[in-house]
Amino acid sequence: MQSQPIGSSVLAQFLARALPTAANHPGPSNCWAWKVMHNDYAELAGLSAAIEVVEKRHQLAALERRVRQEHRKCRALKSQTDFLEYVEEDSRLLDCLTEACAFAWAYCRGLGVPRFDHRQGMPDIHIPPDLWVEAKAVHQSEASRKDWTNSFDENRVLAFKSKFKEANEQLKRAGAKRGVIFFNLTAADITHMLRREELLAQYGVVLDEMEAAYPAASAVLCYNYEWWHPVRDPDLLQAQ
Repeated sequence: MQSQPIGSSVLAQFLARALPTAANHPGPSNCWAWKVMHNDYAELAGLSAAIEVVEKRHQLAALERRVRQEHRKCRALKSQTDFLEYVEEDSRLLDCLTEACAFAWAYCRGLGVPRFDHRQGMPDIHIPPDLWVEAKAVHQSEASRKDWTNSFDENRVLAFKSKFKEANEQLKRAGAKRGVIFFNLTAADITHMLRREELLAQYGVVLDEMEAAYPAASAVLCYNYEWWHPVRDPDLLQAQ
């Protein structure tokens, strides 16, 4: 059986190069990467734009290696068949794409010339001489996945706080004089809710509190990979 054609978007072409096994799977598959490769989703255009920025700064090979290393391997759905099923929501792959968004945001913000730094325990992006950016994706919790009408996900609040503390330690380990934690709220569980802006503002308040507790780091928040228009982008960074 022949595999389905790969989409023409920058994102689809990038994933196909990085994950050839998934790209060549005939499908259908629930794999997020497989679906994105074979369908040009308009709502993910921002990821294509981020990858273009990464390529412009000659960092595309590093991102490809990162995606290839982190993507979960295919697994047999049924032992008696050769049909392969992939992980539907691969958080590690989404983390890699969040790093691309953080990279593009930093470059387009004019903070300097970013480079990926994928050493264990270090922040994801270094902007010489002393600015570091750690990218953190915050995924939909199991409770929210089961009940998308949940107005304010306390599990996500805990995730924001935990990831902020973890990133702060990474920034300290790097000796960062300036540190940014770039949060990407990945899931679209509140896209169709009337209170979307209000709910996003509530998560912003959580980050306000964390910044007050850990003043060495500034927090940026974007929603669903919209890195060019963050929900929260501190005035300090805008002025630099």
